[in-house]
Amino acid sequence: SWDFLSVKGLLVHSPKLLLAWNEGHVRDAITHHDMPQGRIKIAGASVFDDWFGLKPSLSLEKFCEANGLDKQRPIVTYLGSSHVAVRDESWLVEKLRKALDAFSDSHAQKAQLIVRPHPMNYRIYKKFSMPCVFILPKGGALPDTKESFQLFYDTLYYSTAVFGVSTSAFIESMIMDKPVISILAERYKKTQLEIQHFRDLSESGALELAHTEEEAAEILKRIFDGDDQTKSARNAFVKSFVRPLGLDKPASEAAAEEIEKLV
Repeated sequence: SWDFLSVKGLLVHSPKLLLAWNEGHVRDAITHHDMPQGRIKIAGASVFDDWFGLKPSLSLEKFCEANGLDKQRPIVTYLGSSHVAVRDESWLVEKLRKALDAFSDSHAQKAQLIVRPHPMNYRIYKKFSMPCVFILPKGGALPDTKESFQLFYDTLYYSTAVFGVSTSAFIESMIMDKPVISILAERYKKTQLEIQHFRDLSESGALELAHTEEEAAEILKRIFDGDDQTKSARNAFVKSFVRPLGLDKPASEAAAEEIEKLV
């Protein structure tokens, strides 16, 4: 499996082997897809293997120069969600920027906000313009080429923290050991607290939850002051969710071993 099993179509056939990411995947495979437990093996999430051991391609100075940023000011990133999840979330970005600006003479006010649109939902930012908000990349991009993947990695690497509504990019951010803040909104209730995989993430303690943009800005200010309250839970989540067989064990390697056993 390459994604959460609670939000996709049902498995029509019962394969001889299902490679699950973790115990949560095993639960969902049994509960939603009637998979026999004996046919499920945990291998970890191979889709995230490339995030381990990578290094930035540019220095902070070069990264900022290439993207119109100021190397003297901190960077935070807003991770966009899909059209299905949020439709137009640009209103939330605008409110978040204003909430950050309200902190006079602080790192939060000085922070540069990078918005990384979901690759299928970038058009909502075509006419968006606001001081200290940078749409990157402007035309949206899947991280499916070396260059686009590296840009995504570099963006997270130089970010102090990330914001968003609900996106799998939260997991990449946690692998990078970045604090993740999800802004809860009533209009997005169905794609946040009513979805199992979001509840798994929030209940783990790895995700900071803010009920307003002002509260999200307060959390960021605290993080800038050195108070990262989710670090241990975040690291534990990566171990249990992404690489339950050990951080040094690539999931793709574990998957290959299970397939060889089956053959």
